[in-house]
Amino acid sequence: MKTYRLNMKHFKNLIITFVAVVLLNATFSTIANAKDGVQIVSSAWVVKEEKINNEVKKNLEEAKKVYPGDVVVLRNAVVNNSTKSIADIEVVNPIPKNMTFDSVEVISGVDVLFSVDGKSFNKEKDLFVTDKTGAKRVASKEEYTHIKWKISSVIKSSETRNVEFTAFIK
Repeated sequence: MKTYRLNMKHFKNLIITFVAVVLLNATFSTIANAKDGVQIVSSAWVVKEEKINNEVKKNLEEAKKVYPGDVVVLRNAVVNNSTKSIADIEVVNPIPKNMTFDSVEVISGVDVLFSVDGKSFNKEKDLFVTDKTGAKRVASKEEYTHIKWKISSVIKSSETRNVEFTAFIK
């Protein structure tokens, strides 16, 4: 299994500044490429709600400016630029410190694991932490620090597979 570990230095184009506004420069940034023909392209989107005829419609807009409380979608596009099909790819993504994990879309052929330390990963129900009293409990979403997508399904030549998660700006 080939693992692509993203870290905060890879998000140098994802500038996070807190004053009263958090600025996200969502310019696409290439994370991994070349040797094996796989490229990871990251982008950030803010969820905007629009009320039309008493129905709320959610739209994604490029995250140029976001504010505390906003919901953001962080997307990684796994691009197969090689001439052959690939499978068994892992993408490890840190959750920025000024965000709280909310949800991840379940995709066929992709297992999603979580971490509270960036080293060990488990499914949500199997991710434990030890509290101040020494008691072991299931980790809360606020404690997640990383997400790992294990893509077992085939990505054909020239195809792209998106993996993403939703988070709240703190």
